[in-house]
Parts: sequence; C-alpha cells; structure tokens
Amino acid sequence: ARVCAHLVRRVSWLREGREHRSVSFQKFEVKVNSKFKFSGFANGGKSYMEVVVEQQPITPDNLNLGTLHADTDRDAARILSGLVGLTARPLGNDLYDPWKICSQDSRFGSRLTKETRDELCKLTKHKAMKKAIYKSCEGTLLVPMTPDPKADPPRVYTFVASAVRPSLSEKQQSKLRGLPGWPRLSAFPLKHLQLAPKKRQDLIRREVDSCSELLQWPALLERMQESGALKFDRFPLPDLVFAKNGRLTAGKGSLWSRICSSGLLHSDPRQAKPKMVGVVIFSNDTALRTETETETLMAKEIVKKVKAELEEVGIQALESFMRIESKEMNPANVLQQAGVGAGDALLLFGSQSLRPEDASYIREQIKLECLRIGSEPNGPHVASQWFEMGNSKWQGLPDNFSMQNVLSAIVAKLGHAPFGVDCKAWAIDSQKEVVAVGYDVCHMCRYRASNKHISNKHIAAGMRVSSHDKGRSGIMSKLEHHVEDVNAETVPGDVLRRLIPPSFATGRVVVVHRDGRFPDSELAELRKYQQELGLHTAFVLVEVVKWAGGAPRIYKGDERPEQGSHLFLDDTTGVLVSTKVSFGTQNPLRVSLRDIYGQVQKSLQQQGWLQSVFDLSFLHFGSLFKDARLPATTYFADSLAYQSAEAGIAEGLDSHDDDLPTQQFWL
Repeated sequence: ARVCAHLVRRVSWLREGREHRSVSFQKFEVKVNSKFKFSGFANGGKSYMEVVVEQQPITPDNLNLGTLHADTDRDAARILSGLVGLTARPLGNDLYDPWKICSQDSRFGSRLTKETRDELCKLTKHKAMKKAIYKSCEGTLLVPMTPDPKADPPRVYTFVASAVRPSLSEKQQSKLRGLPGWPRLSAFPLKHLQLAPKKRQDLIRREVDSCSELLQWPALLERMQESGALKFDRFPLPDLVFAKNGRLTAGKGSLWSRICSSGLLHSDPRQAKPKMVGVVIFSNDTALRTETETETLMAKEIVKKVKAELEEVGIQALESFMRIESKEMNPANVLQQAGVGAGDALLLFGSQSLRPEDASYIREQIKLECLRIGSEPNGPHVASQWFEMGNSKWQGLPDNFSMQNVLSAIVAKLGHAPFGVDCKAWAIDSQKEVVAVGYDVCHMCRYRASNKHISNKHIAAGMRVSSHDKGRSGIMSKLEHHVEDVNAETVPGDVLRRLIPPSFATGRVVVVHRDGRFPDSELAELRKYQQELGLHTAFVLVEVVKWAGGAPRIYKGDERPEQGSHLFLDDTTGVLVSTKVSFGTQNPLRVSLRDIYGQVQKSLQQQGWLQSVFDLSFLHFGSLFKDARLPATTYFADSLAYQSAEAGIAEGLDSHDDDLPTQQFWL
C-alpha cells in the first residue's frame, strides 16, 4: 500500500499545476491549484490509499510587495519588521509551498542599489525574476526570504519587493493593511477554496486515473475500492446539561433560552454582582467620525439588554456608561476612568470612525490590561467583551444570535458555567473518576497588538476539564488552566507536572489531548509521572492533529457526512468529522491513541478516546450556534497560550486553586 501510494505521489507531483482554475478576486485573477497528497495504509489484511486534495490560491504576479514605499533605510527597516513571519511566493514559484519572510539581515542591505542589482541578476536564472530586478528603481525594498524557516541555520535568499507575492489570508492582509502603499484588500474568500463533496471526489478520481494511466496500472481506483470495506460509524450528539436537571441535545434547540429557563449549571457567588461599564471608543480625527452619536445610543441599548438578560440567570450587574477618544486611549487610564476592578466587566464598543488597524491595537491593549488586573496575586480579573460597531449585526436592533453568543461568553468570563456536556459514554469508570486535559505550546516572534518583533517566545498552556459536582461525574463543565514559559516546543517533565498537577490527576483516569504529536521525551516523562502517582492513576494519551492537509475527507455518498461521522484507519488512528458546514466538505481531524499508562475501562480503550475529542468540542461557551472543530481542551489551550504570551504574565497564571474563579478570558 505504501509503495503504491509513493509511486502515485511521485507521478502526481510531475503533473502538479495541471488541475487548476481561475477565480476573480476584486480586480485580480487568482489561480487556484489543486495539490494532492497520497499515503497508503493497511487494515484487516487489506490495502488502502488515502488521498487528500488541498486548494491553494496563487497570488497573481501583479499583486506584489513592490507597492510598498521606503524612501529611507529607516523606512525600509520599519516595513521589513512588519513583514517578518509572513508567507509569500517568489515569482515563478507556483508549485512549491510558500516561503517565509525572515528577519535575518541580508548582505545586500534593505534597499536596491546599482551594485546589488548587478549581483542579484548574476545570481538568478529565472527570466521573470531578472525582469523584475531590471525594472526596479534604485531604493526599492529588498526582502529576505527562506524556503525552510526551521532549518538551522535557514537558507536566506534576497528578492526585490516586486518579485514577492504575499499569501492572501485574512491574517496576512490585516498585517499588510498598516504598511504604506499596500492596497486595502479584503481576505481571499474561503468559498473559492471550498469544494462540494461530489466535485471533490471527481477531482480525486481524475487525478488517480491519470496517475495510474501514466504508471500503466489499469483501473487502480477500482482495484483499491474492491480491496475491502472500511468501517464507518457515527457518534451521537451529546446532551448539554443545565441546572434543575435540564437537558438539551446539542444543536437541537435554543441554548440561551434553556439557560434562562433552567439556570446556570454552576454559579460563583463571588461574581454574582459585578460592576459593568460600557465604553465607546471613537477616533479623534473629525474627518473619520461617522454617526458616533447614533453608535453611542446603540451601545447604551446593548448595555441595558445585557444587564437585563444577565438578571434572568441570576447575575445582578450594576451598569454605567462612558465615551473616550482614541487619542486619550491608555489601557490603564480607561480602566481607571471606568472605575472597574477585579471581578467587574468592561463592554468595549469600537466606533466605525476607528481605522481597522487602530481598532485592533486598542482592543488587544485594553484586553491585556484587563487580564493584568487581578493576576497578582492570582485574583479575579476584569472580564472584557469587544463589540465592532461597524459590523452590521450591531447596527439597528442587535442581532439575536450574536447577542446570545455575547451573553454566554460574558457569563463564562465572569467565572460561571452556563452548561455542561454529558460525556458518560466514555467518561465513566466504576473505580475512579474520568477527567480530561489538553495542552499546547505557542511559538511567538511578534506581539500582535503592537506589531513589534520579539525574540522567540514559547508558552505552554494546559486546560483541565472536569465536573463541578463530584456527585455528577461525567458531566464536563469545569475548566481550569495553567500557563508557563518553556524553552522550546517540547514540554519538560516539571512543567507537565504543573499542567497536570497531582491534586488533579491522582486516583483518576486522565485523558490527555495533545495539540499535534507527542515528542518521545514527553511520552517518557508522562509514563514516569503516572508511575509516581500510583496504580490507581491512568493516562490515556491522544494526539489531535488539525492540519488542513493531513486527513482525507469522509463522504456520505455524494453528500457531506453527518456530524460525528468517523472512520478507524486502524486500532489507534481515526478520522473524525466534528463539525457541520453549509458549504464545501468538512475538514476532519486526524486523531491517534498514542498510548495508555495504567488500567482503564475497555470502552475508553476501544473508541472512547476518539469520542472524547468529539464530545468536548461542544464545551464552548462563546459560540452557541457554531460548533468548534477542536475539543475545548486543545482549542482553549491554544487561545490561552497566545493571549497569555501577549499579556506577559505567563508565570503562575493558574486557576486550579478552588478558591479562585475559573474565568474564561480567552473566549
């Protein structure tokens, strides 16, 4: 199976770029390439081949960094600092993976001179690249790039800016918009990359047929299909649990209405009477102000509605309101003027008059200041919620769906639990309680809010999930976190012991979700730790891989699969559809059972480890209408790591002490 897949992969690589289409994106024509990946595996004595097709938009040649203006070396240095970390393709590099713009100083300097023009022309053989160099004026920005940023040291090549085409993702566009000369483009629409199930399958069939013909293997696809039948199955949607024994099958009714009628599953009495202040932030540039008075009236209505709805679930918020110009915006001053402190809530309304880059910076800065309050000594912090007034859902009558998401998020940010997820299908053991933990490591080289480059920073974040009520084991609702600086993407043993502390793990079955792969050193440390905790403690180690090109799609005939559909590739690897979509075909997760340390129930060994990933994807208090693709364990650990790295308060940020509120600031 592996040999066949390898040969097909090699032939497909020779054909790469033949399966493509063009789509219109604003005033540009963007080519979308189909990139295929093949791998073989065996199941039950039968051979199979996974086929993954990835849609890659190729930025057109006329949408390049040559529009960026750098009149001086200082301007060039500032622009390059804003480009570091972005992905881009040099001219002519359409079939390979994008490169990374790097911060390493180039021997050619930051701007083009007559001497560097001659030297660059000697070093390149590509006609389009040479043409771009000759056409570039002296003083043009020079961009250092590397095809392999993980190499030590990385290979660095220098290009004139007009020969560099940045990727079109929203994340990249948001960074580029703040640079002088870059056109204000929206993100490339995802709908152009989505393929209906039948269209996706037809694309794969054509590629496999073409490859098998070139290999002189007749009807390879039919032979593979006839080699056996893999077992597809579907997990049922879990029940969501509320106070007063209220229940609702996930996705089968109005969540907020049920929360109001049944009550919060868990309430923290210390957070029952917060002060809640609405703050409208508008531009000091009078030329940019539009309808700020109307926005202020709308913001006041939203604050009143939030207060009234919170009272429905037993939270008596004391409301007030203020406005502030962006030029006066100092995070500490905003909180001081609002009169909020630890345990209170701040509702922030970004006016349409703010530039997008200014709004993003202000939001991040105030959010981080809210998080700092109470972080010493591990007390409650200020809960914050941002409203983008330029968004149509906050203009006129507030959008009901968005309002419900906001209400649930505010409740969780104050330290309460609106509902829990019934996980008894796998979180049940006659001898001990079953809990879950997820952890992730973020790697940062730039602060998002200030767009400043920093030295490589690694933050490990852990998210522990259990029941608030020990008498209701299996009802997952309680989230506790721990964050800590680490030296690399591998988590050392002493940090693992703090992410999963003995007080949480001893005498329990702990299902450990790792975002990505477990390094061997982590496996060894976890085995050693489990042995230290004793025979009554068990670890179930599960790898959750979300990489877009890493798992084949699952189909229901020519249609999208139902949520919860899964396929076991073998006894320890599964492909899981955790979401539902309206367009395209769901991108599944690849989940692997890496090992089990200790004694656990057979149901957890057989499929419970996979079902734990599906069930915990519904434990998301900030999104009532759209299911998270990842479980709360790794999804929230990822968000937590990045936000804590931004705040610079990673050390000691822990909520495992029962006397501390479990506020979900990462929502």
